[in-house]
Amino acid sequence: MMWVFLIAGSLILLALMGYSVLRGYHLWLRNRIPNAVYIVLQVILLGALFVCYCGFIPLPNEVLREVLQIISAIYLAVLLYTPVFCFFRGVIRFIGKRRKSRGRVYRFFNHPSKSIYIILGITACLGVFSVFRMRYVQVREYPMTMEKKMEEKEYSIAVLADLHLGTGVTRWSLDSLIEKTNEKKPDVIVLLGDIFDENTTEELKGYAAERMKQFSARHGVFYVDGNHEDNLSGDVTSYFTSAGITVLRNQTASLANGVQLVGVEEQKEEDRVDLSRLMKNLDREKPIVVLSHRPEQLPDMSAAGADAALCAHTHGGRYPFSWLFLPFFNDMIYGVKQYGAMSAITTSGAGGYGVPAKLTAPSEIVYVQISFS
Repeated sequence: MMWVFLIAGSLILLALMGYSVLRGYHLWLRNRIPNAVYIVLQVILLGALFVCYCGFIPLPNEVLREVLQIISAIYLAVLLYTPVFCFFRGVIRFIGKRRKSRGRVYRFFNHPSKSIYIILGITACLGVFSVFRMRYVQVREYPMTMEKKMEEKEYSIAVLADLHLGTGVTRWSLDSLIEKTNEKKPDVIVLLGDIFDENTTEELKGYAAERMKQFSARHGVFYVDGNHEDNLSGDVTSYFTSAGITVLRNQTASLANGVQLVGVEEQKEEDRVDLSRLMKNLDREKPIVVLSHRPEQLPDMSAAGADAALCAHTHGGRYPFSWLFLPFFNDMIYGVKQYGAMSAITTSGAGGYGVPAKLTAPSEIVYVQISFS
């Protein structure tokens, strides 16, 4: 089923991008610049987009990489959203033609180039806005109540995920991200995977390991791996342990105040751990918080006795209409959802993969304020 959706989605994306390239070529024909210039320009832009998304060709110069990523993000918005606006333009032209309209609006949309230039301008602006949504990280607070008898009345957890260091979060913004996290003075900090990906250089991983030593939380910092770290050829665990961060791979941790963390390892579906078995020795009288990169198996977590589940991976949908297929792979996409007595929170993450573009959800640090009663 997953491969069917991936193939269908890829074909749709290729069709949208192909339409935009051809539409641009038709506009290009109206000027006196040689067609070869347009072809070379498109090859360069598509090549930059491919490099930024796939990371097969490392770019050691981070300034150059950042410039290419921003250009690629804006270019991708033009490719994806131009066909959508052109569709509505076509609807207006069709209605106007059927009604034999002579009005100014119909004449504008019926013009062979004017409305297309406006559409290209709008989609480019959407691209700039999507870069801003990726780069500007906000703090989102979620209140949560647990029916647990604890000496402390309140407890706070800061959640960071999907940094995709080198793409979503740059070297220059990492320090700011750590400062924003520490400003909330959380009791514990959890990193829910995809901190690194295929675009993160070894030098940048080492830099991040050094900077992550600055995280400050009363009961420590914990990490579970994501799908991109799982796909890397080498084990990145040492970068986190060297920063004083505890790695949880199908393991539990009991904090000083009695809160219990359960870290679910990133695995293929057929290799997933039995949650009931993993959590069987935990104290049900104390809070149980499950940490998982993917928002999957949430009903199983609730049935196993979890009070809360913290997840990431979906990037909050990231692009319009992605909510049409994401539910086929995830139990939830973004926000908070109740599963019996368990509250599940899925963050959009502090970054994103490929190019720095995020339209439907902001980049965020999640701050969970738990009240015990």
